[in-house]
Amino acid sequence: MRHFSLCLILICLLCLLSLTACLPGAPTPPTPTRPATTATRVPPTAAPPTTAPPTAAPPSVTAPRPTASATTAATAIPPTGTATTAPTVVRSATPTAPTQAQATAATGGGSRPTATRPATASSLRGLDWETVLKTDPKLEYDPSVPTFGQPLGPYVRLRGVAPSGLIEGHGVTSKVLYGDISGDGREEAVISLYSGGTAGDVGLLIYREIDGQPVLMTGLPGYKVGATIANGELRVSQPLYGANDANCCPSGVEETAYRLQGDRLARAREPMSRGIPEMKRPVVERFYQFLAAKDYRQAYEELSPAYKAGHPYDAWAAGYQNTQSVTATATDRPNGAVGVDLTATDRTASGTVTKRYTGVWTLVWNPDKKQWLMDKGVLNEVK
Repeated sequence: MRHFSLCLILICLLCLLSLTACLPGAPTPPTPTRPATTATRVPPTAAPPTTAPPTAAPPSVTAPRPTASATTAATAIPPTGTATTAPTVVRSATPTAPTQAQATAATGGGSRPTATRPATASSLRGLDWETVLKTDPKLEYDPSVPTFGQPLGPYVRLRGVAPSGLIEGHGVTSKVLYGDISGDGREEAVISLYSGGTAGDVGLLIYREIDGQPVLMTGLPGYKVGATIANGELRVSQPLYGANDANCCPSGVEETAYRLQGDRLARAREPMSRGIPEMKRPVVERFYQFLAAKDYRQAYEELSPAYKAGHPYDAWAAGYQNTQSVTATATDRPNGAVGVDLTATDRTASGTVTKRYTGVWTLVWNPDKKQWLMDKGVLNEVK
C-alpha cells in the first residue's frame, strides 16, 4: 500500500511539470550566451564621419545602416567648396569675384588683377617702356648716341612735331607719369626725353591705350621741361629767361596746362608765369653794373614801365652825366625787397665828391619781358 502511494505522488508531479511547460508566456530559461540582438550592432568605427548626430539616430539598435549615407554626406557639404571629395559637385556655376588676397595668391603675388584696379587704371602701367621706345614704328631709335656712363634710356627721335619739327632725347623710362588727361576715364602715359646735358628734359611723349596696346599720340618739345598731372591736366613748366639771364639762372617759370584731344595737345587755358624770388637781387646788381659802365640804355631797361612813366629816359640819363664811378652791394630783404649799399663818386666844379647811400628797391614781375623789374627805390645819403 505504501508503494502505491509513492507511485501516485510521482505521477502527479510529472503531470504538474508537463502542464507547466505547456502553458503560454512561460519564461525562457536563462542561457550563458549573449542575446541574439547584440550580434547585429554596428561597430562605432564603421559609421561614416558625415552621419547625422546621435540624437537623430533611430532608437532601435537593430536598425540597418542606410545605404544612402554617402549621398547624404555629399549634400551636407557647404557650398563654399570645402569638400575634399568630388569638388566639381559643389562648384558654383557662377563663382563670386575673388578677394584681393585670393587674386594675389592666384597670380603668385606678382601682378595686380584687373578687377581690383582703380577706375582710371590702364594696361600702360607695368610696361617695359624701354622696349616700347626701341620698337615703336613712329620713333627713330638711335643706339649710337653715347650715354657717357650714365643710366640713360634709349635715344629716340620723333619728327613732325610743331613748332620745332623734331623732338629727340633719352627716354626717361624710370619715372613715367600716369593720369587721365583726355577725359575718357582711362590713363595716359607721359614720358620725358632727357637731353643728357644742361638743357635737362627737352620734350615729352604722350601714349594712350588702344585695344590693349600702347600707341604714341603726340609729343611736345621744350627746354628744361617739368611735367605733372593734376585735375585731368598735363601741366608743363619751362623756365623764362630775361634778356640778360644766364642759362643757369632764369628769372621765372611759365606753366601751361594741356588736355589730350584726339592725337594733339590742346591748351586748357592761357599760360601763367611767375617770377623766381631769388632772381630779384641779380637784377639790382646788374642795374648798377650798367651804370658803372655808363651803359645807361641797358640800365634803363631794368626799370619798370611805371617807373619809366615818372622818369623819362632823357631826364633820367642826364642825372648821371657827372657820375665818375658807382659801386653797389645788393642784399635780399625778408619782405621780398632788395637792399642796396651804394658808393658814388661825382665830378663837381671844385673836384670830385664821393658819397655813400643806403636804401631799398622793390621789384615787380613783368610777364611780357619775362623778368623782374625795379619799380620803386628809396635811397638816403649816409652822413
